[in-house]
Amino acid sequence: MSRNEINIDRLINIANSDEAFIRTMLNLFIDRTPGIVNEMMEACKKKDYHQTVRLAHQLKPSIDMIGDEKTSALLFKIHEITMNETNCEKSLELIETFIKQIEEAIGLINKKLKQQKLF
Repeated sequence: MSRNEINIDRLINIANSDEAFIRTMLNLFIDRTPGIVNEMMEACKKKDYHQTVRLAHQLKPSIDMIGDEKTSALLFKIHEITMNETNCEKSLELIETFIKQIEEAIGLINKKLKQQKLF
């Protein structure tokens, strides 16, 4: 996926092209995702692997909704590494990268929301 665009085709399909619903879902992503990601980081710092994996799993549908394959793949990797409790330092490093990708995605979504039409 090009980082100068998001692909909300899946969301458009689920919403049956209802622009108000699409805007609501994108705003929910913007409002809720950073807090969940921060919780995931804190859980990982505390080596609470179960909570870290639970939060990663909770984020997956939202990431899939915005069609961000790169971030989705990174989330999967965080989930797998943390689930196996093999490398907490690596999980933290990946979560830091994930946070940057989420911030970028939110910027792209905000740009999209400012447009008159989303699709």
